Amino acid sequence: MGKVYLDPTGFSGTLDDIDDGTTYKRMSATEQTKLGSVEDSATADQTGAEVRDLIVGLADADRKIVVSSPTTGQKATFRIAEHTDGTMEFDNSDTPEP
Repeated sequence: MGKVYLDPTGFSGTLDDIDDGTTYKRMSATEQTKLGSVEDSATADQTGAEVRDLIVGLADADRKIVVSSPTTGQKATFRIAEHTDGTMEFDNSDTPEP
């Protein structure tokens, strides 16, 4: 592949004046902002086990999720709250597990 040399004194305008090519495309400011907000190592194809492991790895104060594994005849718990007077409140599903 050959090299191309550009004369910087022969260029006028800004990078916005350069047209998109077949392979190389400019990104808009909106696209750059969106791309910049994606967290490191983000993926759209995480498995359920990967998501579970990330949640379990959170500190207790940051993990605001209830994991319920009811067996046959038991109801799933989906919310637990402790009131300021120390009493506990549980919300369960209406239907027991088959």
